[in-house]
Amino acid sequence: GTAFVYQVCLCDSCNVLLNPQQPRLHAFPSHNFSPFQSHARPLLDSLSQSANHTRFEHSLGVCHLASRWLDILQAAQPDLNITDQERLCVQLAGLCHDLGHGPFSHMFDAHFIKDSLPLGEKWNHENASNDMIDHIVKTHNLAPALQERGLSVPEDIDFIKTLIAGQPRIPGRKEFLYDIVANKRNNIDCDKFDYFQRDTLHLGLKMPFSADRLMHCSRVVTVPYPTSNGNESSGGTNQQSQQVIAFQEKEAYSVYELFQTRYALHKKAYQHRVGQVVDLMHCEALKLADPYLTIPSGDGIGTVRLSESIRDMSAYRFVTDAVFSLIAVHPDPRLAPAKAILDDVKARRLYAFVGETLVQPHHNIGENVSPVAGNKRNASQMTMAQWKPGLPGLDDIKSAVLTLCNDSLATASRSNNEENLTVTCDDIFLETA
Repeated sequence: GTAFVYQVCLCDSCNVLLNPQQPRLHAFPSHNFSPFQSHARPLLDSLSQSANHTRFEHSLGVCHLASRWLDILQAAQPDLNITDQERLCVQLAGLCHDLGHGPFSHMFDAHFIKDSLPLGEKWNHENASNDMIDHIVKTHNLAPALQERGLSVPEDIDFIKTLIAGQPRIPGRKEFLYDIVANKRNNIDCDKFDYFQRDTLHLGLKMPFSADRLMHCSRVVTVPYPTSNGNESSGGTNQQSQQVIAFQEKEAYSVYELFQTRYALHKKAYQHRVGQVVDLMHCEALKLADPYLTIPSGDGIGTVRLSESIRDMSAYRFVTDAVFSLIAVHPDPRLAPAKAILDDVKARRLYAFVGETLVQPHHNIGENVSPVAGNKRNASQMTMAQWKPGLPGLDDIKSAVLTLCNDSLATASRSNNEENLTVTCDDIFLETA
């Protein structure tokens, strides 16, 4: 359909917030099950030949849906007093929330960077999105243009960044706005509304719920802060209640179907067995190439390694899926092992799948893996991929998803869905000699 974007996002002076990154977002398929660069295209054609849309279109969609949801809430509850400045902040958060993604979707931050960082240090693409926003605002001197349109700098920039990260929530800001783009409270947000619709369409699946109907059947309610866990923070305040987005009781099953859709997409696409092993092989190729593949640093003098680029946004903006094509044609002989892995991926000489085991939180994974791996002869290397299908557990659904009883804002209650939806598996792959 037609996406309507708030005018200030497109004005000549502010459009640069996205424009310098347009080539980068266009270079990223929205998920790693999409057809890759030409060297790997045959790999997953059998899985999803037409599942090809980029994070640029997705970001526009999130921006549009965020604005639409705010319109619906404001029309139903005028006392919310959503200002133009708040609307702009939410839209810019939707527009910029994926600026920090690295090559091949979540493989880069969940595997490559995670394994490259010092022990105990954490990093994710939301961190990079926020660093990229700071970089763009500073590099292109956007502060005057943003102030001209009613935003406070740096206060509203910080607000946009917390909307992208989902936390920590800034005291004094309307809490329900954090449920729009990246909802860390119950994971029902415009990010998922958009990519669920795009991915089910391209994969030939049917999305059983209507995101538009869910938005129309939502209201902002005031509820007590949970006391049983730390998932929802008061942001350092002493408040005893919070404003959150809830859904009418009649839509409780639609909420369940939303999580069921997420499960189906993880099972059939995002964590498909072939995709998992390709991620592992690509990650190993990046690790082998990392010491020798460098990128010009922001100071214009030195260079940084691929794993170091996350600390230099001038360098990181060049890190896209094209890095694999660069490895493939690079003349440095030290990149030969990485090239060999990429050649194996291209020729579909993939690590063999030897088993899957259901892992409970208290299990020692090594005890489960050893007997399975021991049954495979000539195994020279074993790699394990954790498979999480993307559904919350029973406690998460009960504590996080609120429903409205008979449209009454005074009687919000927590869902009592009795379906236990948690499952974690480990897929084991072996490189055979």
